[in-house]
Amino acid sequence: MSKLALCDTAMNYSPSDRAYIDAHRYMFGELGERVATAAILFRDRLLRPGFVLPLVRLAPVAPYGSCMALSGNSSALDHAQGLAQGIWLYLHEGMFSRHGALHDRVDEVVLHELLHNELMQFGEDAKHKGEPWARRCRELSSRLGLQVRIERPRSIRNGKTVSTGTPAGCLSYTDLARWPQPVLKNGPSLRTRAEAPLCSATVNYTAVHLEGPLSATPVAGR
Repeated sequence: MSKLALCDTAMNYSPSDRAYIDAHRYMFGELGERVATAAILFRDRLLRPGFVLPLVRLAPVAPYGSCMALSGNSSALDHAQGLAQGIWLYLHEGMFSRHGALHDRVDEVVLHELLHNELMQFGEDAKHKGEPWARRCRELSSRLGLQVRIERPRSIRNGKTVSTGTPAGCLSYTDLARWPQPVLKNGPSLRTRAEAPLCSATVNYTAVHLEGPLSATPVAGR
């Protein structure tokens, strides 16, 4: 695993950033503040220029199964005006299962959902099976100093059955759908890595990522 280059981690929040933090702290206390500062950190260090921070809401239960969070709620709350947008984090037992590392787990889930939100804002396929998801997970893993091979999922035939998977030697589809948690099992935490990113060349998003009909401006209403 690559060594991280130490960088200045002091945060000079803008008035709008401070309002974002204060609002989350007012609604959800210390954990809300943690979520808001994580979102700002990831926006500034990892996500594309022009990305707009969504509102992040915390709930004490999950709507079903092992769901940890949702971005845009996958239309689950379309019937409730004003609640369908943004991100929901569900604070069930799964958040606490890694030896009490609640804050680290929250940071990982926030980045996961922000990435879904970023892809939606820029008019790209935000599903785990999509090529944009694999591409951005690959790019951000590299930016965080993580050496992992990531390729998009595809249909894999095994005899008479067909399933979704990734090529041999790549991050599995199951782990890709949970990124970044599976690639952070050893070494520094996500926040530590984001605060001290690898000193690498910046990415020209317009030239590399948004060729063709897409632009560098988020799509309104997504």
